[in-house]
Amino acid sequence: MCDKDVEHLLHVFMDCEFAKECWRLMGAEFDFWTVESAPEWVLGRLESETSEVQLKLAKVLWGIWNARNFKVWEHKVVTPSIAMQWSDRQISQWQEVRKKQMRHGPNEPQQHQPVGSRWVAPAVNRIKVNMDASVVSGAHSFSLGLIIRDHQGEFITAKNLRYPGEITVFEAEVRGILEAVTWLEELQLSGVDIETDSLLAVKALKMGTEYNLEVGDVLAQCRSILDARPDFAIYFVKRQANMAAHLIARAPCMVNCFNVFMSPPDFLLETLMFDLVLS
Repeated sequence: MCDKDVEHLLHVFMDCEFAKECWRLMGAEFDFWTVESAPEWVLGRLESETSEVQLKLAKVLWGIWNARNFKVWEHKVVTPSIAMQWSDRQISQWQEVRKKQMRHGPNEPQQHQPVGSRWVAPAVNRIKVNMDASVVSGAHSFSLGLIIRDHQGEFITAKNLRYPGEITVFEAEVRGILEAVTWLEELQLSGVDIETDSLLAVKALKMGTEYNLEVGDVLAQCRSILDARPDFAIYFVKRQANMAAHLIARAPCMVNCFNVFMSPPDFLLETLMFDLVLS
């Protein structure tokens, strides 16, 4: 934020003038001169401070991190005041959602939003896999991205794959759905909502549309698995609700290879946090 020091945790969150102003604006000024490890200091505060102070801590750290990412990735600079206002609003919205969930009870099924413009966590005791395909005109390969999260929005695992060949977006999306249901069975997961931003693929599966050539065989395989697994449900969502899978599909991967992510990769963290806050 200031280009005056190496970007280490202590500087980003505590020593930088931008960070100091954020702490001051939230009324949570601390003496950081003796701090040697930022993670240890935060954990210590979480163990010893009141819930009110802990909340201020979360707001400041969340706001600084997002302001930093806006500058690095989107070349947008915000003031400490705007960063803290944004963070305060996001956390307040999250608190309101949590209050509503508590009033309605933890086991009440959530309404699925099939054409939602934001990611929505699945109902309690269900998980969600988002899938997307990446097809680049003129390329001789296509890639798929899948991400699995639980009803609290927590990351479980993700996977991307790249196959050789020039195919249409529709064909790639259908291949992605087959990859998703096959992977879910391999992982022995049950109670799954599958989401894709390909309306054509979802309609083809649900309406039993017949296609010739290879895509017809792939659709038949998908239907066979879905018919045998009534606990699997497939939905269409808008691209904005499928951004995590969209990013994974575009992550580097060799042809005829795949990557499995057991923890969230760095390029996905901001999107996961946005989904979690807004879900």
